[in-house]
Amino acid sequence: MSAVARWREIRGRMPFVRGRLPAAVPAVLGSVLAAATIIWPVLQISQTIGPGGPSSEFVQQVWSWGRSEMTGDEAMAQNVALNLVPAYVLGVACLVGLLGGLAWLLRRGPDGRVLGGAGVAFALAVVGGSALERLGNTALYATVQVTGFEVVTLPAGHAALAASALLLVALLLMLWRPVAALARSSWLAGAGLAARGRERAAAADEAERVGSAPSPRVGTARLRDGSATGGRATVGGDRGREGVGFSDGASQEDHFRPPT
Repeated sequence: MSAVARWREIRGRMPFVRGRLPAAVPAVLGSVLAAATIIWPVLQISQTIGPGGPSSEFVQQVWSWGRSEMTGDEAMAQNVALNLVPAYVLGVACLVGLLGGLAWLLRRGPDGRVLGGAGVAFALAVVGGSALERLGNTALYATVQVTGFEVVTLPAGHAALAASALLLVALLLMLWRPVAALARSSWLAGAGLAARGRERAAAADEAERVGSAPSPRVGTARLRDGSATGGRATVGGDRGREGVGFSDGASQEDHFRPPT
């Protein structure tokens, strides 16, 4: 049996949620690698002086959670109190990231998604923030050449960078589907609002055009008396031009004439 077939058989027996293994693996590996920075130092800063040849005056080793140890001539004068609270925070972050990756892989439903994403995000915030701070300090020491500092990233420091990258990949794999769904729904809602806005604007323009159209012409009432026809009646008793008539225009005869 090949290794691929054997792995598929083992995976079929385990209660893994289908489709979540690609995000769970980097989450677990990143949390385990980040735990190594609690024990071993991540950075070494040294300064070399001496006219007859380089001799190390002091060597300082720095941990990711703030601990530092110095060796050399000036080391005897150093008496720095050790603060273990950042180490506890880093340990909790690594544990939460590990449990989040396992919850994402083994827990079905939305609660597994929430626990996995929250755990990995917290671990990434702590581990990644420490790694970015260390990179900034390294770049600062490299730009200041007059101090003569030599900064070396130790293996635990490279492990911390790899852990940050793995946790970031895991978080992106966990969040891309809900983020894409949210972006799609937001786009559809925005498109609907824009369409309704265009319809209202078109209706307002149409109403404005209808309101600005010329009003229909109204006829003018004209009064006529019987003297114009001599008071003679026409056939059927109609008195021809006697009475009230209507016209579309106005003339000099359009005035009121009292009956005689």
